[in-house]
Amino acid sequence: MKGRCIHPLLLILDKNKDLKIKQAYRETLSLLGEVYERNESVSITRLLFDDLELDHLKLASDPDLQISSEKYKRLKKYRKELLKKVPVQYVLGYSWFYDRKFRVAPDCLIPRPETEELIYNIKKENIAFESVLDIGTGSSCIAVSIKAEFPGAGVWAMEKFPGTLEIAQHNARVHNAEIHFVLDDILNPSYGEYPGYFDLIVSNPPYVRNSEKIHMHDNVHNFEHDEALFVDDSDPLVFYRAIRDFSLLKLKEGGTVFMEINEGLGNETALVFGDDYFTGTSIIKDIHNKDRFIKTTRNERKKTSR
Repeated sequence: MKGRCIHPLLLILDKNKDLKIKQAYRETLSLLGEVYERNESVSITRLLFDDLELDHLKLASDPDLQISSEKYKRLKKYRKELLKKVPVQYVLGYSWFYDRKFRVAPDCLIPRPETEELIYNIKKENIAFESVLDIGTGSSCIAVSIKAEFPGAGVWAMEKFPGTLEIAQHNARVHNAEIHFVLDDILNPSYGEYPGYFDLIVSNPPYVRNSEKIHMHDNVHNFEHDEALFVDDSDPLVFYRAIRDFSLLKLKEGGTVFMEINEGLGNETALVFGDDYFTGTSIIKDIHNKDRFIKTTRNERKKTSR
């Protein structure tokens, strides 16, 4: 059986016991540059060095700084995973969202910067609420952030996958966020698990069509949780209809639904909430001027029961 081929740069670093941080930084950039674009290589390298508490900004003023053997071993481990195109957030075991650190793993999606705007827009539009439900909470980044920004609100979070729910609960404990978690599936919800009615329902449900995988990086569709990300092209709005039906029964009259959406399906998603049970449905663009969110209000004139 032939031995496994080892990258020559890794051999160079392995032989250097007294490696300078400056050299480690350059070698890491070069190594990652074979897999990632230049800007991404720089960003990832800086994330690695920040995690290792190695200040790359001091390299110019103090080029003789050394990297310890322990941190060097961790750096080697990180690089080997990154060369397999494992997302850097999974390599490090955490991601940042709304200036807070969240544990992540392949059991849950990596929080995206665009999703942070959901929190920003809730604050910007002065949405009044005392109770909120986050449907498909994942890492609980939305639920925890809402609780932190609106500490007086009662926050509930629904999650279908047990492994993901454990990560969500861990993040809530780390941030001392009191959140009521429910193991439940929005496509077949247990209505009795929740209080009477919510003032606000938020969600970042699966919305990427399978046909759109071709436009995504390998480290997304090869490593992130497919069921939490992708939907069939034949029924891409299945989760939005389910959220609509749930909202008819568990959202207060005059309450708000605020969701992230597929930028290519803005009008179609708005139509899901376009009947007499909702009013003021609007599409909100993100900082890149792409259709990113739907906001709608439960119509006080129509009621439904179960």
